Amino acid sequence: MSQSKIFNGMDELDKQRIFECFSVTTRRFLAGEQILTYSDKLNNVCVVLSGSARVYAIDAEGNCSLIEYLRKNDVFGEVFHFPFQGLEYIAEADENCEIMFIGYDHIVHPCSKACLHHSRIINNLFALTAEKMQTLELRINILAQKNVRRKLLAYLEYAGHSVKGEKFSIGMTITELAAYLNVDRSSLMREMKRMKDEGIIWSEGRWFKLL
Repeated sequence: MSQSKIFNGMDELDKQRIFECFSVTTRRFLAGEQILTYSDKLNNVCVVLSGSARVYAIDAEGNCSLIEYLRKNDVFGEVFHFPFQGLEYIAEADENCEIMFIGYDHIVHPCSKACLHHSRIINNLFALTAEKMQTLELRINILAQKNVRRKLLAYLEYAGHSVKGEKFSIGMTITELAAYLNVDRSSLMREMKRMKDEGIIWSEGRWFKLL
């Protein structure tokens, strides 16, 4: 928990005060366990302290769509995905994880003391939110691509931007990658085979390399 970006610029005493001032709670979840069902009210801002999770949208017919993957320092909650009528949003643990819950009212209504650590955590939340918006913008750009190949290349170029010419892991199975790209799994596998045959990519399991 101490390495989370939510605590940037704070010492241990500041953290203790934050838990009191914001009525913060933390909970651990096992893989596959439901973390949060979004309501029509702004109840919580949640921060992933460790592990990973994902957010789904479920329509009235029970069809499930992957909205986003969540990793350490990612923020989520009703304020980021205010439910549309007819859709239910659910956050679920992808692997064992620890989640911090901060009451939304405690963020928008500062304590009477106007303490410094209150300002710091709000600044840190804004910084994490800005990072989240960049991630969502990337997803929108990927989904806007016209075909499976362009979507896959856009994602791989981002995922491997810091290790050009080297192997990198995407941290997802092919099924999960297809859901993230919003494409049919069989279509994705066929396109990957073509791209490997053409010498554009190398792949093995979750590992890829742009050639």
